[in-house]
This record gives sequence, C-alpha cells and structure tokens, in this order.
Amino acid sequence: MLISTLLQLTTLKMVVDYVKKLQVGAVKQAVDDLVECKRKGGTLGRNAYLSAIDALSELGVKINRDALYKRVKREFKRLEMAEVQAERMVPIDVTVQDAITEMSSITSCEFLNPANDNNRASTSAVNASLTFSSATSSSAKKNCGGRPKGSNCEKKQKDKENYSACLLSICDDYATEMVAKRALNKNVESKVLDNLIKEKKVKFGVTRDISKGTIRTRIRRERHNPKHPGVSSPLEEAEEALVVICIQMGTIRQPLSVREGVELMNSLIDGTHIQKEVVEFQMARKLGHDLFTYGEIGKGWWRGFLKRNGHRIVTRRGEKFAVDRSDWTTLDIISQMYDIIYDEMINAKIAKKREHAIFMDHDGNLVDELNCFGKKFDVEMTHPEYCIFGDETGCNTSMKKDGHIAGTKYITKKGTRAQRMASTSEG
Repeated sequence: MLISTLLQLTTLKMVVDYVKKLQVGAVKQAVDDLVECKRKGGTLGRNAYLSAIDALSELGVKINRDALYKRVKREFKRLEMAEVQAERMVPIDVTVQDAITEMSSITSCEFLNPANDNNRASTSAVNASLTFSSATSSSAKKNCGGRPKGSNCEKKQKDKENYSACLLSICDDYATEMVAKRALNKNVESKVLDNLIKEKKVKFGVTRDISKGTIRTRIRRERHNPKHPGVSSPLEEAEEALVVICIQMGTIRQPLSVREGVELMNSLIDGTHIQKEVVEFQMARKLGHDLFTYGEIGKGWWRGFLKRNGHRIVTRRGEKFAVDRSDWTTLDIISQMYDIIYDEMINAKIAKKREHAIFMDHDGNLVDELNCFGKKFDVEMTHPEYCIFGDETGCNTSMKKDGHIAGTKYITKKGTRAQRMASTSEG
C-alpha cells in the first residue's frame, strides 16, 4: 500500500513538472510570436497581447499584460543588440583564386614552367596573400586582456558630457518640432524621434542607448537638461568657489591641505544663507550624532566633494620647490611679481586700474615726481580691509630638511604637482 502511494506521488510530481515545462515553452513561444510580429509590423496593438493572454490562460498560464509586454520588450531589445554586434564584426574573407584549374592547358603549362619568372612572381604573391590572410585571421581571433586603450577617467568624463549634450540637443529639437506641428494642428510622426536619436548619436559620438521615454519625460516636465535625478546639494554654489580657490592656490605654489580645504568651506558658508540651507538639509535627513554641529561639514562631505570634482582637482603629497633669494631678487622679477599681485587684486574686486598713473609719497598723498616715493601708482585699492599681508619670522627659515607632516596631502589641479615653495637660505 505504501509503495503504491509513493509511486502515485512520484508519477504526479513528474506530471506536474512536465506541465510546468510545457507552460514555460508556451510563454516563450507566445513572446517569440509577438516579437516577430513587432519586427514585421513595427507596432503591436492591444488585441495582440490580449489574444496571447487568452491562449495562455487556456493552458493554465496566468500572466498579465504588463508582464507579457516587458518580456516582449526585453526579447526585442536583445535581438536588436545582437544585430548591431553582428554588423560591427567585420569578417575576414580569405579568397583563393583557382588560377590553375580555370586556365587552358597551354596556359597551365606556362604557369607551371619554372623558367617563367613572371609566373614564379605570381605564385609568390598568392602565397604571400594566403600567409597574410591567415596571420590576420589568427590575430583577429586573439583575445587581448586588460582594459581597452583610452578607457580612462578622462574618457569616461568626456563620454558623460557628450551623452548629456546629446540628450539636450534631442530634447530641444524635438520640442521645437512638436511646437511647429501643434501650430498646424498636426501630430509629430513616430519616426521623427527615432531618426533624430540616430542622427544625434552619430553627431556626438554616443554609443549608449537613448530611450524615447526619457526624451518625452524631459519635454513634458520642461527640464531638458536636469543635473541629476536626486535633490540638489545646498553647497553647490560654494563648491564651485572652493574648486577655483584650490586651483589658484596650487598655481601660486601654496596648495591647501585637506584639513584647510574643509575649514575654508566652513568659513565660506559661515553666517550666510547657505549655512541655513545646510542646517535644514542635515536636520531633514537626521544626520549627525551627539557631538555633531549642524551647519558645519566634515570628512563625509569632503569625500563626496572630491568624487564630484575628481575631473578637476586631486589630492597629492607635496613636493618642495626651492626658492633662492639670490635668483629672484632682481628688479625685473620683483616688478613682475607686483604686476601679478595687482592683477589678482583687480580680479578679486579689491582694487581697480587707474586711468592715469600718479606719484604718491610715503603716506599715500598725491605729490609730484620730485617728492614721490617709489614708482608711479596705476592701481587704486578700493577695499584695503580685504587685503592681508604677512611678514617673515625671526627664526631659521631654511626648509631643506623638512619632511612630510604625517603624510599630509594637498589639493591641486588634476594633471599638476602639488609644489610648495621651500626656502633654502639660512636666516
């Protein structure tokens, strides 16, 4: 009795498994049929999906329209990608012309005659062609390891910019086309967007897929070039200013350390509306701990800041740049130094260029050339309270034997070195 029951259960399980296999095969066949109809006709009506669902339900398969639609979409996309890859593969044909069999008997004898130099040259050419074709075929089949040449961070950033520019151009042109058609009480043809996407992808060199739904969504929301899908950072404006400052400080060989960069950002937003927005941002997301101060940023923000601006600035260990007073304390170099300083003051809006240069005495009063102190002044300080000067200390300023302070890293422009001016004179 027990054995018969086990046999019945085993048989029932086999039947159930076999029915499941039939149902899976039926679903796959239905998807293949719908994909074939879509490739021939271009679009599928709602009745096509409903007919397939009704036929599958007769076999005991329960599937809704959305699930069937997604399966058809994935299979259709897979076939398209397979066709694109097949088109990109260039087959290497090795063509051998049967010159001997197609020739007449007299010609064949002349061709096989060793005394004929021209025929020997033709034979060598055929052999060389076969050797080159076989070598090319073997080299094409060789699978080279490693990342492709040129696929570095700069290439990824460039591809990202081209992709964004391509989407923006498609949205602008398609929106213009929609406005023009609506003025004529007409609808835009479905092939217009397809042709526009193909044209722009070739123009901007984009290889990624561009969804038509993305284009329509951006036009509907009137956001043709969104920066990112998430919430914008309240420090976006201040971060741009910090990047410019870090690059400039590295240019004048006074790069900022990571700690100084964080402190500078806190100083830039202190007491501004940006700090209030940062507080609201942090409190809304329940950031921080018992010792956390709202309105200040720390190492977590710094890691994200470097990641967002990694294509512009990097952190490196500092390199000492020797500065010898005897080499640079000349009149021409000092004049050049002051010209650079005044240009930076003018760019910072704390000074302005005079229309006419004037002479001034030691106290800053306007005088003639006989009573002047120094050269003519062609720059006027408009905000002297924002200008900070520093003086040297009274201890030894030589930095020859100075080492790295706990492996401190400094911020500099990408592709440059973090050079720090180091005095080599004793004093």
